[in-house]
Amino acid sequence: MRQALVFVLLLVVFHLAVTPGPGRPWASTWNDFASRSTAAAAALLTAPWDVRRPDPTVLATADGRIALDVHRGCEGLDLAGIYAAGVLASPAALRSWAWGLALGLPALAIVNVLRVIALLGVAVVAPGLFHAAHAWAAQLVMILVTL
Repeated sequence: MRQALVFVLLLVVFHLAVTPGPGRPWASTWNDFASRSTAAAAALLTAPWDVRRPDPTVLATADGRIALDVHRGCEGLDLAGIYAAGVLASPAALRSWAWGLALGLPALAIVNVLRVIALLGVAVVAPGLFHAAHAWAAQLVMILVTL
C-alpha cells in the first residue's frame, strides 16, 4: 500500500512539474527544451533523408509536403515521469534507484526519438496510416517500453 501511495504522489509531483499552468513557468521551459531536443535528435538521425527543421520543434520533408510538430506530449516527459515514479516507489536501495534512472530515462528518450522518426517515415510512405500509427501503435510501444 505504501509503494502505491508513493507512486501516486510522485506521479502528481512529476505531472505538475511538466504541465504548464498558472504559477508554473518552469514547465513551459521543460517542455520547450524536451521538444527541441527530441526534434534535433530526430533531425540529426534523419539527415541522409534531407529532413529540414523550419522551426526548432518541427521536422519537415525537403519538399515541405510532410511536417511533424514535436510538441507537448510528444517529447516523452509524461512517460519519463511515470517511469521515474515507478523506480522511486520501488523498495530498492538508493544505488538501484540511481542505476534504474540513469539507464532507463535515456533509454526512454532514445526510443521516443526513434518513435518520432518512425512516425515521420509513416507520414511519408503511408500518410493514411499516420493517425493510427501515432494515436495507437506508437503510444502502445512507448507505454510498453515504459513498463
